Amino acid sequence: MPRIAAIMLTVCTLFVAVLPASAQQRSDLAPVRTHDVAVRGAHAFLGQTAGFRVLDISDPVRPRELAHMRLSASVLGVTLDGDRAYLAAGSLGLLIVDISDPELPRFLVRLDTAGSVHRIAVRGTTAFVADDVQGLRVVDLSRENEPRIVATVPTRSAVRALSLDGERLVIAEGTAGIRLFDVSRPSAPRETSIVSSLDDVRDVAIRGERLLAAAGRQGVRLFELGPPGTRPREIASIAPLTQAHGLILRDDLLVIANGAAGGQIVELSSDRAPLEIAELRLPRSLPVGRGRITDDDRLVVAIDVGGVAVVDLSLPGAPEVLSPRERKMKVTIHE
Repeated sequence: MPRIAAIMLTVCTLFVAVLPASAQQRSDLAPVRTHDVAVRGAHAFLGQTAGFRVLDISDPVRPRELAHMRLSASVLGVTLDGDRAYLAAGSLGLLIVDISDPELPRFLVRLDTAGSVHRIAVRGTTAFVADDVQGLRVVDLSRENEPRIVATVPTRSAVRALSLDGERLVIAEGTAGIRLFDVSRPSAPRETSIVSSLDDVRDVAIRGERLLAAAGRQGVRLFELGPPGTRPREIASIAPLTQAHGLILRDDLLVIANGAAGGQIVELSSDRAPLEIAELRLPRSLPVGRGRITDDDRLVVAIDVGGVAVVDLSLPGAPEVLSPRERKMKVTIHE
C-alpha cells in the first residue's frame, strides 16, 4: 500500500496542460518570468515560470505565440536536440518534450533527479544535468521512454550551469569555482582540472581550447585550456557593467548578460585581447538574460517578465533592437 501511494504522489506532482495560442486565457494575474530561450529555425522555445512556451519569430518585430505547456514548476533551462526539447524543470527534474509539431508540443517523459535541475547538455544518447546541490547527473537516453541516471558526481557547491564541447564538460559550482571533466566515457566522468580562484561563477562556456566564466562582480574571465591534468591559464578578463550573469557565445562573438544593466557585445580573437565593441540596452531597461545567437545574426534573449527580445547583430558594433519596441505615449490635451 505505501508503494502505491508513493507512485500516485509522483504522478500527481506533474501537471501538464498544452494549450494552442487560440485557446489561452490572458487573465493570469501573476507575472510570468522567462528564464531561458532556445531557437530552432523560425521558432523560439521559452522556459518560463510554470511553463514552456513556443513562439513564431519569423517576423522578429512581432513574435507570435504558438503554444503554451503549463507545468507545476518553472522551466529554468531549454536544450534542443533534433525534434526533442529537454527541459530543466527545477524540482520536477528532467522533462522530455516532442517538438516535431511546434504548435502542439507533446510531453513524453519525466525523470525525477531528486535535486533541482537548472541546465542540461545533450550529446547523442547522453544528457549531462546540473542538479543543484545533488551535483552532476549523467543520464542515459538510449531508451527514450525510460531515461535513467547512470552516474552522479558529488560537488562542493550547487551546480547551476554547465557547458559541453565534444568530450569536454565544464561545470560551474558557484562559490567553489569551476571543474572540468573528460566525458569520453559518459558513465564515468573523469575530472581533469579545477579553477578555484573564482567565488561566484554563474555561467560557463567552452569552445575548443577556450573557457569562459561569468563570475558576477568579478566579470568574465577567459582561460586557455592545456593538456588534461593541467590547470587552465587565465589570459584575459572583461569588466562587467554591474554583474556578469550569463554568456551567449557563437564563434568569436560573445554577448555578456548583465541583467537590468543590459549587455556587452564582445569580439573574441585568438591573437589579441577581447574587444568590447558595443553595449546593448533594451527598451524600458528590460533585463538581458540567457539566450542564443542564430545563424542569421539575430540575438534572441530572455528578458525576465518581458518574454523575449530579438536583436539584429548583423553589425555587432551597432545592435538594433527589433522587438520589443519602445512604447509611444499618446497625450491628449483638453482645453
